[in-house]
Amino acid sequence: MLVSRFAAVFEGDRGARRRIARGLGTLAIAGFAAGYLSGCSLIVEFTECRNNDDCASIDGEGPVRACSSDSVCVEAAQIECTSNTQCGELFGSSFVCGLGDEGAARCVNTTSAECEPIVWPDDWDHDKVVLLGSIMPVSELFADIVQPLENAVELAIQDFNKTTELPGGRKIAWIACNSSGVAEQAITAADHLSNSVGVPAIVGPIFSESVIEVASEVTVPAGVFTITPAASSPSISTLSDDGLVWRPISSDVYQASALADWVLTVQDPAPDSVVFLGKNDAYGQGLLIDAGSKIEGGVTSYASITYSNPATLTEEQLVAEYGAVIGQAFAANPDTIVIAGTNEARDLILGYLLVWGDIPEAQRPELPTFIVTHGAVPILESTLELVEEQPLQQLLYTKLFGIAPIIHDPSNFDVYNSRYKVLFGNKDAITSSSLSYDSALVSILAMATVDGQERVTGAAIADGIARLVDKGGTEISFGDDPVGLSFIRDARNILEQGGGVDLKGVSGELDFDLDVGEVRVNLINWSLVPKTVDNPSDALLAPANVYVLGDPPATSGQWISCEMAGC
Repeated sequence: MLVSRFAAVFEGDRGARRRIARGLGTLAIAGFAAGYLSGCSLIVEFTECRNNDDCASIDGEGPVRACSSDSVCVEAAQIECTSNTQCGELFGSSFVCGLGDEGAARCVNTTSAECEPIVWPDDWDHDKVVLLGSIMPVSELFADIVQPLENAVELAIQDFNKTTELPGGRKIAWIACNSSGVAEQAITAADHLSNSVGVPAIVGPIFSESVIEVASEVTVPAGVFTITPAASSPSISTLSDDGLVWRPISSDVYQASALADWVLTVQDPAPDSVVFLGKNDAYGQGLLIDAGSKIEGGVTSYASITYSNPATLTEEQLVAEYGAVIGQAFAANPDTIVIAGTNEARDLILGYLLVWGDIPEAQRPELPTFIVTHGAVPILESTLELVEEQPLQQLLYTKLFGIAPIIHDPSNFDVYNSRYKVLFGNKDAITSSSLSYDSALVSILAMATVDGQERVTGAAIADGIARLVDKGGTEISFGDDPVGLSFIRDARNILEQGGGVDLKGVSGELDFDLDVGEVRVNLINWSLVPKTVDNPSDALLAPANVYVLGDPPATSGQWISCEMAGC
């Protein structure tokens, strides 16, 4: 009989059993037999699954499925949900009750190709949380300058969760995503966080190009609050963003003026020939145009060279292109090289030094001064340390400089750094990680302005920022009580009660301009000094000069020495 053939298949081939079951749905074998085998009295009871293990895909791939109450395997996206706990019990702890089609909440896996599994607050109800996402390029190419920024987000969340909770008894759950420094990957991660998981806020991306594209294509249409720690392109100021894009760093309109003025008025001796290398993205090209045009008018010889984002190149392509860029720069025989980029500046400087070092000493031109913009300042120390020859190391102390906005408050940074070292294996935080810590904590404190019975939305977070910059409110410094962290609890309580606070973060005063969502700060010229007299290869960044901006709305200022400025 036909039934016996089905029975044999079911008994002997579990994979065939599943395939047939998918076609039959919840139909009992008895019903199937009754339709086709009149007169046959045999009834076979069929269930597709007894538990979730029965619903695992045959080859370990494909969508995650669970065994429903009807004993049928269903995909997570098919499950309408009312709580994170419901989805977690069905599919595992990486699942939340996220967004679905036509407004129906569905079980969603927080894990994706770009995003790590959700980090839940310890020993806390998974339904008493607000989700916070982050998007940063923590792949190997950028890890040395960006991993500390992601670490700082983790520290801010831990500091908040162990100190207090949001109104309504909610803590913060975190989903960290990796953009690998590519705008397209940042967009994919943002879409997952915004339109699938349903986070109300994202810290990141880091690079200006990614911020602009993510905001325009994903987060603004989705109503998600976005705060970028380090993206400084002027074009971010004029984004049509519904007030949802923020940053605790100032626009490059100020850095462009500071950079040009330092090259033309402070650098000694004054330059005659300048080569400007600009990364081919919104950040690098913006500075190349704005600062480069000012420098070009003040020197005898000027050349600008654009180079590709290293994240978009294979190793072979990178070596070929960067070698060509270094060759063009060397052929111009500059006395000054400006680099507007990120950590790839280290490769460009070291490559130039190799070419320079291969020339017989008697024929070598004078080594140019290298000036990097704020995205590359963190790599200056390691650039010098990677040079093996001590005489060249000593020379580089007079040749390597960086320009960056002021992004740390000395006292607050020290106490923050102590907590950072405890959590991350006694490693010091790089200065720019202060911006990431502040970004995360600003987002969370703005959530504290939302009533505990209401849903936290991106718009509500953005509206809450006004109460964090209240000059008539209570002063809150992120350096107070570094052990008990009472400053977090104090700020949260004031905000829940309807009051305002005036925040001083790890990066300094968080005086956001509410119209454009950013701060306006002075800049620093960084140089290198030896940590110890006996070991010149162990370098340390030190402030040398301060660029004091004119009164608003001035975009330029004046360089003064740290002795005069007290830095």
